[in-house]
Amino acid sequence: MDEKTKDLFTNAAAASIEKRMSDEEAAEIAEEVTDEAPEAPPVNEHEIPEWAKVPATLKMPVGRQVQFLRFKAEWTDTRAKGDRQCIVWNLTDADEKIALKRAKGDGSRALAELSKQTIRAIDGVKVDWTRGDMSNVNKWWDEIGAGCRQLVQSIYHKNHNLSLEEQADFFANCVAVRTVAAG
Repeated sequence: MDEKTKDLFTNAAAASIEKRMSDEEAAEIAEEVTDEAPEAPPVNEHEIPEWAKVPATLKMPVGRQVQFLRFKAEWTDTRAKGDRQCIVWNLTDADEKIALKRAKGDGSRALAELSKQTIRAIDGVKVDWTRGDMSNVNKWWDEIGAGCRQLVQSIYHKNHNLSLEEQADFFANCVAVRTVAAG
């Protein structure tokens, strides 16, 4: 947003607060400014980011959202290894069962294991769970550090839950409660 636009918004907000302008008038100004703002160029959501390293053998699911995550070196515990990255997509029911089995009934490990299960490639290498605790995912998970692990867990949580608006819509419009009457 340029300085002129910021000033218009600031002045409209201040005038509305001081009641020199009605809320409707402030909204009109905001609408005008928004209409004047240049549109961002369209994003090709099928394009892989230029920085992403995608293994040649990785088969991405057609029709599903795939996310490319990059963690700057200074955010990780292994800065000397440079920026780190991974490719994630949502879990299937089978994926969830595998992750929860690794958690071994420990609820405090469940979120981490479910989040790790969403990771399909790391630093340009396809995920390999065949080495158990020594898998490339666990090693990478340790190397990215707590802050970056938290970001992967946040992505897992966001992707596997409805938004607050969707939840409100569900409870308002998609749940019908009835009392069954005796026969």
